[in-house]
Amino acid sequence: MVNLALKQEIIKNISMNVNIEQGTNLELEIKFSFNVNYVNDNKTCVADLRQEVTKKDDPTKFRIVVEGLGVFDVEGINGDEDKKVAHVQAYQQIFPYVRNMIRTLTMEAGLPPLVLQPIKMTPENVRVGGTQNAPAGQLN
Repeated sequence: MVNLALKQEIIKNISMNVNIEQGTNLELEIKFSFNVNYVNDNKTCVADLRQEVTKKDDPTKFRIVVEGLGVFDVEGINGDEDKKVAHVQAYQQIFPYVRNMIRTLTMEAGLPPLVLQPIKMTPENVRVGGTQNAPAGQLN
């Protein structure tokens, strides 16, 4: 059985550009990339989640990028299928930190809090080492 224990959470990168009028209705494009690297004979892994939120028709007007890392102790990795399970666990544990940072950044910028929803990730839809895009959302 695969088990991950979060040892450390790090915000690696923050980038924000807001050049809009207050009250502007934004159609957003939300992208993410997520990778997990294993070390120490698969007993430790580092998960890297990068979330990017931009104004769909003009990213120069609104763009937030937050990249968070999670360092985990790992048990039970015996192959690629176990790594897919670990991917899901790592994402579920690191995503709240990145989401909270994005929410805080938007509030500090005087905007309504932007609360991203997690991706519905299951071991069956994980592509180890792949990058996926999330559906567009709205910020009112």
